[in-house]
Amino acid sequence: MIKELNRKADSEGLCCICMEKCNEILLPCLHSFCMVCVAQEMEFRPQFNCPICKARIERPIEESWEVPDPPNPEEVVAYLSKLGRK
Repeated sequence: MIKELNRKADSEGLCCICMEKCNEILLPCLHSFCMVCVAQEMEFRPQFNCPICKARIERPIEESWEVPDPPNPEEVVAYLSKLGRK
């Protein structure tokens, strides 16, 4: 049941802690969660375990953990078309 919820959350871009769509961060274990949930987990302790794989995650949460927005599909098609013409 929990694995199914994690898969559903991942496929829909939801945080598997709060099940909301929000600014995601990628943890060193490569699982992503919303920044708010991770910040709440780390607020009173220097480390926590990833809810999915139980890997130990330590502070600080670095900006480099942010997952970038996906590219605009139209821009990708235009770019690839331009490359194909060369």
